[in-house]
Amino acid sequence: MKKDNLEQLEEDAIHSGHSDDYISFTNRCKDQWYDGIFSLDEDSYENRSTHKDEKEDYTDLITSITKDQGLLKLYQAVSFSLLAEEGKKRGLPEEVASSLVRNALIGLNHAHTTDQLVECSQWIEKRFHDKYVEFHYEKYSYHVKKAVELIYQYKRKQISLEKIAGDLKLNPSYLSRIFKKETGKTVSEYILMVKMDQAKLLMESGVYQLHEVSELMGYSSYTYFSQRFKKYFGVSPEQYLKENRS
Repeated sequence: MKKDNLEQLEEDAIHSGHSDDYISFTNRCKDQWYDGIFSLDEDSYENRSTHKDEKEDYTDLITSITKDQGLLKLYQAVSFSLLAEEGKKRGLPEEVASSLVRNALIGLNHAHTTDQLVECSQWIEKRFHDKYVEFHYEKYSYHVKKAVELIYQYKRKQISLEKIAGDLKLNPSYLSRIFKKETGKTVSEYILMVKMDQAKLLMESGVYQLHEVSELMGYSSYTYFSQRFKKYFGVSPEQYLKENRS
């Protein structure tokens, strides 16, 4: 969906219960929100919501929207998508931004209380900020950024250094060397990180059985998936779910 259409959806959601003043106010807040999230300055990120003299108005806006939970979900979903569009403009790889939104929508779909909706929003803000710090355009070279984007694109398939290097028409040894130098991780370590983070989100969604998560993440053997999960998180998938359901 085009950004203009997303912004219209957001305005329609607010217009259903608010005046034009709210539209102007939320646009002003949005600019501050973007600047805070897509900042390398941690103080700017921590103070991203609004200026002090506007916080009361902001609270009134959110409180009013929360009278209709469906409306709030729509507002948040559209805001997350707009956040992804802004992130791509500021240097986030497209697949990274899109992946974050998909994960946020999973969380949003399973939020049933206002507190859970707020937690979902805080979680995605933190994820976008962390990924911006990791990927901002000054940090990685063109080829490393493209390699990372391909890892996210192929995260549900069987992928390897050779596959990524082949797609980029690079020598695998060369890609391996510059990738490790710039990211601090080998390509294999990075692939594992992306796959396991996604697997954890799928598990937490409550939609999939563990063997289905394994298949979705491109593993032909659940035993191997379980071994990789334990290597990354330190516990088996079963133990992770048990600990996080208590």
